[in-house]
Amino acid sequence: MSSPYGSISVQGLYNGEIQLTSNVTTTSGTAAVITGLTVTPPAGTYHVNFSGWFTHSTGNATVTLSVYAGGTQNAGSVRTFMPFSGSVGSANNGLTAGTNAIVTVNGSQTITIEWLTSAATATIHVANFDYVKIG
Repeated sequence: MSSPYGSISVQGLYNGEIQLTSNVTTTSGTAAVITGLTVTPPAGTYHVNFSGWFTHSTGNATVTLSVYAGGTQNAGSVRTFMPFSGSVGSANNGLTAGTNAIVTVNGSQTITIEWLTSAATATIHVANFDYVKIG
């Protein structure tokens, strides 16, 4: 295939999407897989994209997200945010947040989205986890 940017080689594409359609919660202060957000794709390099809507039971508590490949955190994917800030207001207001990374796996390794909270209970309501083989 040709393009104005040079030759492009397309080798067996592989992609997928996992959608969360029900609430998942965590009280963990250490990284744990978001229930259901794990895949073991064929060997290769993947672009991973994740986004979701989060709420928290406690104001000023944080949630941290990251992409893991083969059990190793992709440091560039770490995102920390505060779904509910302050002591007055509704914990149901929430926040949309996400992360992305480019990772390489060997065919037996998983790609996961993991999270933790600084306190109390974090909830993810809906989310999309997309992965596309790029090499």
